[in-house]
Amino acid sequence: MGYEKLRGADNNNWMGAEVYFSGSTETTIFYLLDKHCGGQDDPHTYRTDLDNIGNSSTGSKTGKLSGSYTFPFSISLPMTDAAGDALPETFLERTSGVRVQYELVLKIGRGRLKADSKLRIPIVYRRKTTPSATSELRQHAYRANTPAPGPGLDPYGWSTFDAVDSIGRLLNSRTVILRCTLSLANPLSYTRGSFIPCHLRIESVDEQALDLLASPRTTILNLCRRVKYLFDAGQGMQHNGKSKASKLKYEISDVSQASWSQDQDQDVNGNDSRVRCITGEIPLSKELPPSSDVLSFGVEYTVALLPFESVTFLPEGVALLQTHKVEIVTEYAPGPVPTSCRASVDHIGASWVTSAVDSGNTIAASHSNPFQLVT
Repeated sequence: MGYEKLRGADNNNWMGAEVYFSGSTETTIFYLLDKHCGGQDDPHTYRTDLDNIGNSSTGSKTGKLSGSYTFPFSISLPMTDAAGDALPETFLERTSGVRVQYELVLKIGRGRLKADSKLRIPIVYRRKTTPSATSELRQHAYRANTPAPGPGLDPYGWSTFDAVDSIGRLLNSRTVILRCTLSLANPLSYTRGSFIPCHLRIESVDEQALDLLASPRTTILNLCRRVKYLFDAGQGMQHNGKSKASKLKYEISDVSQASWSQDQDQDVNGNDSRVRCITGEIPLSKELPPSSDVLSFGVEYTVALLPFESVTFLPEGVALLQTHKVEIVTEYAPGPVPTSCRASVDHIGASWVTSAVDSGNTIAASHSNPFQLVT
């Protein structure tokens, strides 16, 4: 809700005004989504007739503005686009080739033979997405502010993936194989501003390899982000959001990295000297854009397990051992808020870079407007 306030002289014969909600996905060349969300009877558009309205200063009735007029309005923000897909959040990053932005537009109709006036107000759009509840044992640990149980004690609270082998040369003398079994907390949907609980079981017949490599310092687990968007070489868009010259582009970056500690869960480790277990968390910035996939724009996240990183170990073969898709959401799951046993997630040593959203002080207009808009 809000109000529009117009001031004008006697010679400004304005016939009507409307305020509507507008959204677009923009690359450096063109728009991907419809700029205007609303038709004649659309709840996302507010209109008022300026004919025969009362002057707020004098009470007289006239079709010309003279003095100050205030019109309250209320607009229902759309939750989906024309195709029924959920709208993505505002996405504005200086280093990215795509932007998702929304605005309120005030349009003043001047009647025939005169150009209409428009004033655009940038707004930030945020949507709520909530994961399902975590396991009962994990919720109990959060309430008691104690470490959550691992996969051995709470198998329903974890997604445990197929084991994968990390193969390489140890001390430049022999080839070793370390079998890694990664687990991520269920559900695979995590709230930004919190963290992703993770667990890694490492097995090998070479105990020296375990002593040197199966440690928090050498284990690399990253959260990767992929932003996809449709890039067009200036051909413009068709009704289906594509053009003959358009093609999908991807921007991939690491946004966070797990911090590890030795797992004290003896039910998992037992007394087997050929097994090591470590537990960790991937911190999630409060500024992470949530997962989304709308038309040809999407933000996707994956957890990637890399080979062990040590001067004593030279990995062979693949650069990535395993990847798993996860979802980043905006709201916490039902139940207690996740409690980290490590440093605050507000201070993360990751390669995440974000840019400030425009404050909205600068209002873009196609031409000068002989009135002021007070918001």
